[in-house]
Amino acid sequence: MDRNGSGGDTPLDKIAMGVAVLVCPRHDSQRVSERLGKRHKTIGMWAHQMISLVRRWLPDRSIKLMGDTAYSVLELGLHANAQQVTLVTTGRVDAVLHEPPPERTRHTIGRPRVVGLRLPALEQVLQDPETVWQKLTLDWYGEGERSLEMCTGTALWYRYGSDPLPIRCVLTRDPLGKRPPKAIFSTDPAQTAEQIISDFMKRWSLEVTFEEGHAHLGIETQRQWSDLAIERSTPLLFGLYSLVTLFGQVNCTPADLWQHTPSMLRAEKSEYTKQVQHKVANETSRRILPPM
Repeated sequence: MDRNGSGGDTPLDKIAMGVAVLVCPRHDSQRVSERLGKRHKTIGMWAHQMISLVRRWLPDRSIKLMGDTAYSVLELGLHANAQQVTLVTTGRVDAVLHEPPPERTRHTIGRPRVVGLRLPALEQVLQDPETVWQKLTLDWYGEGERSLEMCTGTALWYRYGSDPLPIRCVLTRDPLGKRPPKAIFSTDPAQTAEQIISDFMKRWSLEVTFEEGHAHLGIETQRQWSDLAIERSTPLLFGLYSLVTLFGQVNCTPADLWQHTPSMLRAEKSEYTKQVQHKVANETSRRILPPM
């Protein structure tokens, strides 16, 4: 369906899509795997499998995977690079970063070097008074414009026994000191620092999806006794959330959704969100269902 509600069909490969995966909802996932007699998989291992699967489904699409520190795994980055998937994650301050290897000349002897000199640790870069910081203003998670300072550079992420991974590293800090510094890695060194930060901030929509799915759709609060029943119902609940969101985007104008009635202004944030979702469902039903 077109965004203007004309009902025209849009090919699946032309639609911008986001893929969310729920892998370890509990902190004791290893204990659960042992109880079920299954091999335990870390978040990085699940993401490794997901990258291969999504790339097979969409061989010609540009794919980016955003994640937190649990996805900051060298082997996962190498696999994403091999599958032509850009991995953007919270960087590890203890990551071993190197310069590119020096060019060989005809007088160079011995095996070719894999990496060059080791770069200073990210913690040292943050504390170094000679680090050059650039100011950047962004739309901060829908809360208006915020300013931050950043520095960026390219490096090879390397650990002995693995291949080096070319990355762009972006360090950010709050000029006011209210938010902690953060490092962000991208496996696409051609990306600019602004693009990497903007891509990483797109994770927020996924966090909101999980939070509102838990609050309004009962995700992670199902009362079925069977694990299989939960595995079946959870994707359906996420699908319902996505359908209502897409229907609301196509069939409702911003004026339909954001009319601030007195009751909505007095409501708590969660109740306000629930009322907006209720308006989306009502407006969608009115537009797509025949009159009774």
